[in-house]
Amino acid sequence: PAVAYGLSELIAWTGFDKNKIIVWEQAQDELEGAGYKINLTNQDVRCAATFNQWRERVRNQARQPLVGLDNQEVKIGSTTTRLSNLITKSTTLTINMPALKTHKFKENTGVSGAILNMYGAIEITGPDPDNPKEKPGNSKELYANECNPSAAEVSAIPAIKDKTKLIICDAIYPLYNGGPGDDPRYHWDYNGLIAGFDPVALDVIGQEILQEYRNQHGDPNAPKLKSDYLTTCGSPKYQLGKHQRFQIELIKQEI
Repeated sequence: PAVAYGLSELIAWTGFDKNKIIVWEQAQDELEGAGYKINLTNQDVRCAATFNQWRERVRNQARQPLVGLDNQEVKIGSTTTRLSNLITKSTTLTINMPALKTHKFKENTGVSGAILNMYGAIEITGPDPDNPKEKPGNSKELYANECNPSAAEVSAIPAIKDKTKLIICDAIYPLYNGGPGDDPRYHWDYNGLIAGFDPVALDVIGQEILQEYRNQHGDPNAPKLKSDYLTTCGSPKYQLGKHQRFQIELIKQEI
């Protein structure tokens, strides 16, 4: 919240109407669990969610729409999804604000940053990859092959690609193992922010930061982080950004 609301105050300081700024996520319980307070009033920065719960099983309550989903379906590979009304109808510009963390896939571990953060803008329906007993849905397709190429296809959706103008990644307290769910055992105080216009390049740098820490403090026998979906995102087919390190300029600034 300190990062999101700090940025909101900075935007408002330029003269932008504070009430036209919306901090949002896919679920109210996720926002509240992180310390946010839902605000749908015409006062101050708004805070909203697509649904009240992340999944139906959370807290044994039924998931209900808050802002809800757009009716138009979007094709992702052999499945379909829908976008949050927050990105299709409520906003004209998106600042993508992921937290820097790893994502433990079935076969290996990769980075979860700007690209995978946009899964929060779409509807993901069961089964959970770790709970195949849930009802059929699109998650098997979206998470298949370690989100490759689905992550690229999600980020290439026009409402996501065209509206996202800036990425600011919270790397203050990164998660270097496990993920994407939190695990207090695997954090460290990096005390940084990563900002850029290229979501693929930003994730390449984020993975580099995580790998450097893992090299020094992690399991020496652990395999290197691997995020093949970033290569796909940077391919000529998708052209979402630069995935090769030599193409990326990193400017470091101490504050």
